[in-house]
Amino acid sequence: MAVLTNIMVDGTNYSISDASAVPQTRTVNNKSLTTDIVLDYSDIGI
Repeated sequence: MAVLTNIMVDGTNYSISDASAVPQTRTVNNKSLTTDIVLDYSDIGI
């Protein structure tokens, strides 16, 4: 998997940290969002 590290905007090269971009890793209820997830009743508190 390629990881985006820079972005070009109007001819200026910015690093992702300059852009305050969304982190490359995220979780929901301690489940990684790198693949599809399945939430069950206990995940949503009902």
